[in-house]
Amino acid sequence: MSKLCPKCFYIGRGKNGPLNGSFVVGGVFVAIGTYGLTNHELLFGSYALWVATNAILIVLGIIRIVEHFIGGKLCPKCGFKLMLKVETLEAINLIKEHDFEEPKAEPEPHQN
Repeated sequence: MSKLCPKCFYIGRGKNGPLNGSFVVGGVFVAIGTYGLTNHELLFGSYALWVATNAILIVLGIIRIVEHFIGGKLCPKCGFKLMLKVETLEAINLIKEHDFEEPKAEPEPHQN
């Protein structure tokens, strides 16, 4: 998915920060949460709190893994912290205002 940097007008895939979108960090969160759910422990005397804590770890891990494949919000060229999706109205207006070409859709691979 292509994104546009409103600062330097880079069009392309954004990069992730050191922890956001990290496949490894996401995997560790999912592993710890899954391992925690298999152990029947108490957190502050409550099994429900233990399950909720581990479920939150699993969800956060899945979010990090998905972010890894979607692409980040940081501009790889200038490091600006919020790139816009090219399809948004704000990005389209910036593209028209600064007179540069809109990115072409990637061609479909041929099937034989």
